Amino acid sequence: MSGYASTTTATLFTSYGWPSDAVSLGSLSPVYSKREEEPVRSLLKALIKNHHDVFHIEHRDKPNELARVLVALHDLGATREKIIQGYYKVIPTLVPLLHTNQKTLTITRDSWKDYLGDTQYYRAYLAFFTDQIQDLGIESAIDSFLFDINSPLSTSFGAQLQPLVHMTFGLEYGMQDIVAQGLAYLASSHTDIQPLVQEYDNGHCAAHEPEHILFDMVAADPRFDGRMETADTVPAAIKILLKSQASLLATYVNTASIRSPEQLVHLAAKLLPIMQHCRSGASLLASALAIQAWASTGRNVDQLLRIQWLATLCTYIAENRPMPPAHSSIDIASKTSHESNDLCLWQKYPITCQSSQVIW
Repeated sequence: MSGYASTTTATLFTSYGWPSDAVSLGSLSPVYSKREEEPVRSLLKALIKNHHDVFHIEHRDKPNELARVLVALHDLGATREKIIQGYYKVIPTLVPLLHTNQKTLTITRDSWKDYLGDTQYYRAYLAFFTDQIQDLGIESAIDSFLFDINSPLSTSFGAQLQPLVHMTFGLEYGMQDIVAQGLAYLASSHTDIQPLVQEYDNGHCAAHEPEHILFDMVAADPRFDGRMETADTVPAAIKILLKSQASLLATYVNTASIRSPEQLVHLAAKLLPIMQHCRSGASLLASALAIQAWASTGRNVDQLLRIQWLATLCTYIAENRPMPPAHSSIDIASKTSHESNDLCLWQKYPITCQSSQVIW
């Protein structure tokens, strides 16, 4: 799998915002010496391992990105001290599993489909998928539970594709615990959207480019007027939208001509600077990059592309359908965060970049 460094960078942007004076990541160079590298990697492994089954994977619609942030800092060349500072920046935002209502039971291969979509079974799913990965291996477990068309998780919209980003990250770095977290996250937040993403005959209707559909058709569609008033977060608004406009969304999903992951990566990058909440845009970009990474392994990602397109539609609508500047070229690295109160880690702790690598 290649190109995941961009996804970990998107994770940092999601959590901390993009610095106004950011330089090109490609122009930066590593800071680690061989003597310094091993202590940093050992620290990283310990921090990630220690939080594996202690904290919940999600709180108030925000995913637990501790491992992703720490590894992104490592890849960008952060020192041991900077990684520790990053750890203590993220930890206060997490919720211990002991403080949540978790059901105690053992999930098996025969019963794993019985508890889908219930966050109270996250810990039970975590134990189940940890065992499955031990038995099958990371690749086979992902193929069995995510890419098998007979698996309900293959058409799941749980947590708006952030579990997929988590799994992609875990596979890229060879971290079984992280892949297990991603699968447990997807199972416990499962939302079945199979009717919305299944292909059907459009008759003589022409297919359109996703960008044209978004900015010319969806933007002007009065059926999407009004904000989901009972929702206090974008993910909550998306859940309402999926229920209230399922048929209309399915029509727009089937109207799109999606040929490659790069189309949706480009579209996510174009949306990022115009979103009211930078987390919405960064989450879309991270999932688009994750699917691009899966495509590079030779797996069939057609279903994931349709789910990503649905996520793009829903996020755009929940964000009140913003319009990009006319005839503008979007460079996400030159944009500042829309959440000005967020700490920008790169501004406070100057760090340099090194290429993505397996750290275990």
